Amino acid sequence: MLIKIRIITLSLVLIAFTRIVVADDNAWLAHKLNVVLFPQSGEIQVTDQITLPDETRTSPEFFLFGSLEAEVSQGELQLITDIPQSGLKQYRVRFTEPTRKFTISYSGKINHHGSTRMDGMPSAHIGEDGAYLDNVSAWYPDFRQPISKFVLDVKTPAGWQVISQGKREVFRDTVRWTTIRPQDEIYLIGGPFKRYTQDHRGIDLSVYLLNDEPALAEQYLAVMGRQIDLYSRLIGEYPYEKFAVLENRWQTGYGMPSFTLLGSRVIRLPFIPYTSLPHEILHNWWGNGVWVDYQRGNWSEGLTAYLADHLMKERKGSGSEYRRKALERYANFAAEQRDFPLIEFRARHDEASQAVGYSKSLMLFHMLRQELGDEDFRQALQEFWQEWQFKQAGFEDLLNSFSRTAGRGLDRYLALLTRPGAPAIQLNKAEVSEADNGFRLKFTIGQTQSDPEFKFKLPVAVTIEGEQTARLLKISIGGRNTRQQWDFSARPVRLDVDPAFDVFRLLDNRERPPSLGQLFGASRQWLVLPTKVLQDERQAWKKLAEAWKQRYGNVTVIDDSEASASLPLEAPVWLLGWNNAWLQELRSSFSDAEQQLLDDHASIKGTSYSADTNSIVLMSVRSEQKLAFIGANTADAINALARKLTHYSSFGRMVFERDTQKNILRESLTAADSPLSVNFSATEIPLKLPVRPQLAEE
Repeated sequence: MLIKIRIITLSLVLIAFTRIVVADDNAWLAHKLNVVLFPQSGEIQVTDQITLPDETRTSPEFFLFGSLEAEVSQGELQLITDIPQSGLKQYRVRFTEPTRKFTISYSGKINHHGSTRMDGMPSAHIGEDGAYLDNVSAWYPDFRQPISKFVLDVKTPAGWQVISQGKREVFRDTVRWTTIRPQDEIYLIGGPFKRYTQDHRGIDLSVYLLNDEPALAEQYLAVMGRQIDLYSRLIGEYPYEKFAVLENRWQTGYGMPSFTLLGSRVIRLPFIPYTSLPHEILHNWWGNGVWVDYQRGNWSEGLTAYLADHLMKERKGSGSEYRRKALERYANFAAEQRDFPLIEFRARHDEASQAVGYSKSLMLFHMLRQELGDEDFRQALQEFWQEWQFKQAGFEDLLNSFSRTAGRGLDRYLALLTRPGAPAIQLNKAEVSEADNGFRLKFTIGQTQSDPEFKFKLPVAVTIEGEQTARLLKISIGGRNTRQQWDFSARPVRLDVDPAFDVFRLLDNRERPPSLGQLFGASRQWLVLPTKVLQDERQAWKKLAEAWKQRYGNVTVIDDSEASASLPLEAPVWLLGWNNAWLQELRSSFSDAEQQLLDDHASIKGTSYSADTNSIVLMSVRSEQKLAFIGANTADAINALARKLTHYSSFGRMVFERDTQKNILRESLTAADSPLSVNFSATEIPLKLPVRPQLAEE
């Protein structure tokens, strides 16, 4: 499951900061806020003592939420404009003479009239169940520039905990959060949390849960310190006084400075502390430590995915599989007319933008690591951190850091930033012949994409007779066709081009095992609904179809009473339900030596899974057509699958317990023989690649 981190909401008036380089932190903006929350009425009351930058003139301007009634301690508060589409108002304070300090008092309700984020969470909320406020709601005077420091005192409602950035102190019924590190916004989150905490080398580790669950808290506290230490060694010292995990009743996965906000279902998934939590912790360096200059490309998501999600898989020996799935995601969701230049990525808003901003981006960083080597790659990360912490940086700033460390230009990587598309490679004319003092291997690498050629280093594995481990070599690719030959003293018996998926490229279809993502990402996918079922089951299938139509925009729904011949021959099709009439004709497409689909159960590798107790998802293994089957027979099970399966797009078969919806089996299927591999021996020669060192270890 992919946790979607740090979602930035940009409206017409919430423009990303222009790049600001400040030599003196004291010249930045500072806030000292006293806040009272009224959960029952949804109101807030604030007094904010503001220190302006040195260069501010006599008329500073700021945004504030429109329903808040405000007054200033000195000067005249003037309304510049009312912006109904965002709910904000823009003000100017007119002073009679220049000043750096003034106080603004304001109060009222913050209600965004049903405006929500992608996950359904309101863009602002104050209620008896909790509070969430950030700069999107302009709950504090937003001058559209970084904040050098702030002190936030909140009178805490009875039974509540309140969380923000910085160091925590408690004074009777007031909690104070203080930070002297630059911030690009101020968060205020509160609710009836149970707080669990422990110290780690002077860092306050905390878990805030909506119920008293010490065992769940301990799962996170047990690993947070180790993960912080891992990235401190890799990049530089952790930049904050605390790290906290907060439970959210909306199903989010946000990474904020010094804390993360995880949905109530997400936080209880057993793998999250070991997979997604490192991702959230790492965002304290990338995104919340070095800020993103969104106008010059959001590099933070790809680098964080590479150094967290990919690194955790790499440490388990699954790095190449993770990279293959990243390339699959790009091929499924972005490659066909939905791609765009990486430098234009701002934030994830659909599957295509995720495939570019995360998958394509992390492959770029992997290619840079392969070129520089691990030692120089680590040094480049550390130097980038030292130079850019608490400043805004774009993609090219990061690439320049790698270039300086390498001591050479890396301009060829600019094509991956500024162009859409990907190289599609083909292996041609591979042959081995006898040569002077040994054997000669010759082959040609072609770039077959319709777009202009890319320049990159391509790894090639050559297995030599009598050697168990293949030799890993690299060739420079630049033109439409690149011819290569090597001489060896012993006979080459096998050739594999990019066998570990080290290069960002468009996978050949024969390298892509059948997966749900091939249907989700198709230009059009058909959902065949069963008709001879109970009404609540049929309504659940309709609800699933509507949810996927909203998510993917490519769904066509038909009933199983229509003839299968009415669809295009290669149409991607979902057969929904055990009683789907089309199964009579297509059931054999889901059966081979490893899996069999029968009337009331499925057998997978010798284990039987009954329709009475399980929900089963299978991809076709015998048909060129992309076919998928979902076997579920209760409305609750179907509703759960509608939500869950979108997170399992890289898999080809799954089993869930019907009543609990717990996943008990998920597997990737096997791809056909790769066209980038050639066996020169009369017998099949297995590929064994050299063991790679890990980039970082605990």
